Amino acid sequence: MSHASLKLVATDPVDRDVLPFERRSARRRNLRGRVTSVQKYGDSASPINKIDSLELLDISDTGLGALAGQQIELGSSISVMFPAHGPEQGFDRFGYVVRCDRRDKGYLIGVRFAMKAAA
Repeated sequence: MSHASLKLVATDPVDRDVLPFERRSARRRNLRGRVTSVQKYGDSASPINKIDSLELLDISDTGLGALAGQQIELGSSISVMFPAHGPEQGFDRFGYVVRCDRRDKGYLIGVRFAMKAAA
């Protein structure tokens, strides 16, 4: 039986979550930088792709928080492309937008990464 504890979330508007208490399965790490994202809208028969730049705020094994210039529809599929840096190769992460809140400088979005299938 799991004894997960609740964590009080900071009241800073950038770090605030929808609920004052939140259960997280992974630790967030602050991360700053720009990445490219591709959002997929519409149905699978005729999807519309939109490319945008995101300003990263934090990341965990299960998702990320970022600032977007435009509103992103909740539940939309998103690919986030992290560029190569030094000897490290670039990589992509796929997920779904689970939060999109209006802020002074754009929209605070939350992305939940899609879980990889077990081999």
